[in-house]
Amino acid sequence: MRINFWLCMVLAAGLMAVGCETGGDGDDECLTSTPCVGNSDCDSGQHCNTALATPMCQVLYCGQDGSECSEDELCAGRNCDDGICVEDACVPACGTSECGMDPVCGTQSCGTCDDGHTCKSGKCVEDACVPACGTSECGMDPVCGTQICGSCSPGSGCLLGECVETGEMKLVASGSFWMGCNEAVDTLCESNESPYHEVTLSGYYMDRTEVTQGEYKKCVDAGECDTPSCDWDPTGTPNRPVVCVTWSQAGEYCVWAGKRLPTEAEWEKAARGTDGRKYPWGNEDATCEYAVMYDGTDYGCGTNSTWDVCSKSPAGDSPYGLCDMSGNVWEWVSDWYDSRYYTNSPASNPTGPVSGSFRVYRGGSFVNYFNGYFLRASLRYYDYPSDFNYNLGFRCARSQ
Repeated sequence: MRINFWLCMVLAAGLMAVGCETGGDGDDECLTSTPCVGNSDCDSGQHCNTALATPMCQVLYCGQDGSECSEDELCAGRNCDDGICVEDACVPACGTSECGMDPVCGTQSCGTCDDGHTCKSGKCVEDACVPACGTSECGMDPVCGTQICGSCSPGSGCLLGECVETGEMKLVASGSFWMGCNEAVDTLCESNESPYHEVTLSGYYMDRTEVTQGEYKKCVDAGECDTPSCDWDPTGTPNRPVVCVTWSQAGEYCVWAGKRLPTEAEWEKAARGTDGRKYPWGNEDATCEYAVMYDGTDYGCGTNSTWDVCSKSPAGDSPYGLCDMSGNVWEWVSDWYDSRYYTNSPASNPTGPVSGSFRVYRGGSFVNYFNGYFLRASLRYYDYPSDFNYNLGFRCARSQ
């Protein structure tokens, strides 16, 4: 999807609207640096490209005047609806949502709230909401959904309103599992997730949580890790995931901690278990009950930010008790990326191609939604190992 989109945009460059040009090195300048949720977030003449891992505004999108690219190419198999790519024959289904965006199609409004109320996670709540943390010592206020009830000390995270240690690892026992997109439960499969195939792994341990800012700070203080490039506040938000680290920086931390980055296969088994489920929690639709994600109105389930690790535990946990394997932040893994790797990968302990241009990352983040597409356990995404992002972190593994 990603490669077809950029190729199509380059071919269309000669006929794009004014201000949308392609440089001599082939980099497309139609894409802006403005993140978005919908077209209303973009300037006049721009549209929101929700097909990207982090949706961004761009000058020319599907169905716009001057494009030589077909709508199918620009939308990577989806339909073009008023300049936005949507799923084929998408049928709106608001379910229990009384407001905000339709959780199925991602473009259909489920309704608006009366004056004095704001839509949060599909429900209309009073603007002057009075928080009621009750016995919760940490996490989000269960009444308003936006008020922090407190934070935990470094090295611990919030679980069901109580502070628990976050440094522990969970054992993923040796054995086989099915890797790739399971078409029996998933209609959003991509070609790079196929074929669905059986893989056998030796036993290993995986961090229960994404590496937090507080834990990463210990490596920085020891002089073994570089300070992250953005969103770094280990004193104010010690239990939120560390972000803005490159693939190499993530690996250096894991080595310092006596661990390593997990392989792509290890990550996927830890996320979905052995029953071929679509998400860590099962096959139920992705919602803010299970993951820190875009809720149809705002990023991060109404907070526009990451959350403390394990804030969606245990509802969103994987079969091995791992938190945030879907949502909160994307996670680097050790493998080089190859779109066709599954066609010839080893059946036992695959470690990825021997070389490449991109490294793989997994799991989706707090800015992702799009019908749950980016939050699926089988989804494969990638970037240059030298790149970093405000919604990209990691967790570590260790061989048994």
